[in-house]
Amino acid sequence: MFLFLYVSVIMFILYYIYMPHMNSFTTLGWKSVSSLGFVILGAYLFSLAPAVSYRQYLLLGLLLGAIGDVFLALPYCYPKFEKQYFLGGLTAFLFGHLAYIAALYHTALPITILLAVIAITVGCIMIGWLQQRVDFQGMTGAVMLYASIIMFMELQALTWLFSGSFGLVLNLGSLCFVLSDLILVFIIFGNADRPAVVKANLSFYYFAQMAILTTMMLSK
Repeated sequence: MFLFLYVSVIMFILYYIYMPHMNSFTTLGWKSVSSLGFVILGAYLFSLAPAVSYRQYLLLGLLLGAIGDVFLALPYCYPKFEKQYFLGGLTAFLFGHLAYIAALYHTALPITILLAVIAITVGCIMIGWLQQRVDFQGMTGAVMLYASIIMFMELQALTWLFSGSFGLVLNLGSLCFVLSDLILVFIIFGNADRPAVVKANLSFYYFAQMAILTTMMLSK
């Protein structure tokens, strides 16, 4: 049953990314179904071991990610509210990454503080570099906060790097999240909304989601 659902979700994603769609509402529908597939798979894995806190937080992250996906697709259907939908999506993804951080958290307080300082520093430097290339349209603060959070998640993932296949898959997923969001910045704020760029963004994002979902199977 799980294998059938897993393959079905992959097929939905491949169709959504690489096949043309009739209009923005059709795209929204395919994106929603693809994202819902992750939630269903996550819920199934969670049901097998509901007491495992890692799976609890990951399921919450997948659910918030699905909500964020819908918000980011809505501006193509209702351009008038583009900024509001983007901020809604950014907020959902921010809390989704916080859920992933909660799942990964295992470091001592001094190390955690150090990682947080590094994440904020790298996030600010990254946004400062991007500001010279794109227009954040008055949302620099929100984007900088998000960048710091996702960098903190990446650093937390790195602390698991030498934990066998779990650590490897986890770090591949977290790196793809960073790459996906970096490309998304140029799509939304840099007028790089071209088919090849969008496909690259979605490919990295959905690979990251699949990797995070796979770690649920590898977790103990």
